Amino acid sequence: MLGRACAPGSAADALARADHRPRTPGRPADRTLLLEEYNDTDYGGGVVYSFYGDAGGCDSTGYHLVNYFEVALNVSSMKGYHNCNTVHLWSTLGKEGTLGLPASYLGPDFNDAVRDLQVFHS
Repeated sequence: MLGRACAPGSAADALARADHRPRTPGRPADRTLLLEEYNDTDYGGGVVYSFYGDAGGCDSTGYHLVNYFEVALNVSSMKGYHNCNTVHLWSTLGKEGTLGLPASYLGPDFNDAVRDLQVFHS
């Protein structure tokens, strides 16, 4: 975790306050795409959320990521980028497990229930 902050305006404002770097809601040039979450199985329905990292791609430790509640209930598949080939998931149903990336279907324990993720290289 690089920082934690709250802001009344938006998530982008909170992120900027957390690490004292100016950010925009789009993809800042100094960040690396780690993972894209898709609305439907087989990478359909469009990207629900994209995660970016500040320290390059994935290594064996990777990044711990947390979904917004609205996102958590809409993720059915995901793809990793920049050496991110494995994800450990925690579901809103109290389940926990590890999948290889890309994952065209998250299975019954994680489909539309992805709360937290640890994306890494294995």
